[in-house]
Amino acid sequence: MKTIVIMRHSKAIKSIDYTDFDRPLTQQGTKDAKNVAKKLSKMKFSPDIIYASSAIRTKQTAQILAKHLFFEEPIEYCDNFYNGNEQNYYSAILSTKNTFKNILLIGHNPTCQQIIYEFTGKNIQMKTSSALIMKFDTTEWSNCLKMNPKEIFLIEK
Repeated sequence: MKTIVIMRHSKAIKSIDYTDFDRPLTQQGTKDAKNVAKKLSKMKFSPDIIYASSAIRTKQTAQILAKHLFFEEPIEYCDNFYNGNEQNYYSAILSTKNTFKNILLIGHNPTCQQIIYEFTGKNIQMKTSSALIMKFDTTEWSNCLKMNPKEIFLIEK
């Protein structure tokens, strides 16, 4: 069984003092990220690898989740997740070792919603701090891109 969790970053400050790329999380965004991490932990989700956009708000979201999920490996920051397309996320999935069972992808809309639609055929609204868990009945990551998930579960802040 392989599990992919796709998460949209948490709420960021809207201010002319920052470029879009450099916007940090709000206090509420930080709280929401911790809450999602707690929910994932209660579901016994433990990532083997975390891929995240290199935008500040996404890095901060990833760092919060890593801390609360006791993930001690380096987070893989992907410049191409910011303003990228779903192919960038698929490349990350395909580059993952088949010995790993759980991937956490943290990115941006509309790409997160597009990926989820392609996997599930469902138009799921990915609000900030939303995470969709998808479980696949396979032993290889490449198969996940060719099949529908066996189970899906949406976590919201």
